[in-house]
Amino acid sequence: MTVANELASVELWSREDSLHASAQAVPPGNSNIGTSWVVHVSGNLDWTTSSQLRTDVNELIQSARPACVIVDLAGVTHLDSSGIGALLASLRDANQKHVTFLLAALNRSLRHLLERTQLHTIFDIRSTVQDALRA
Repeated sequence: MTVANELASVELWSREDSLHASAQAVPPGNSNIGTSWVVHVSGNLDWTTSSQLRTDVNELIQSARPACVIVDLAGVTHLDSSGIGALLASLRDANQKHVTFLLAALNRSLRHLLERTQLHTIFDIRSTVQDALRA
């Protein structure tokens, strides 16, 4: 994946019956904050797909240099420990580049999983992508 700042959206990758991820640039609008990228994820975020998602999010951070990366998890149907690890690694990568990293639109099951593991205290989680864009 190669990302340029002028791109409005990019297909990250898709595996049939497994995971689909795409990213969309959201211009800063009236704020002084730079471009945000929303990464829409759907399907299973597990040991077969998590490393690719992490690689793509890291490449997005490196090449597009966004002010903020929002991972929209509304369509995620399954998240295992390797998926959590990929999200944690992406958070670390974003922090190293001074990029805000937010999770958005978690379903009840995912939110409960992050609360049980106390990871909700590490991630900045917003109810919707729109709430995350206002952050």
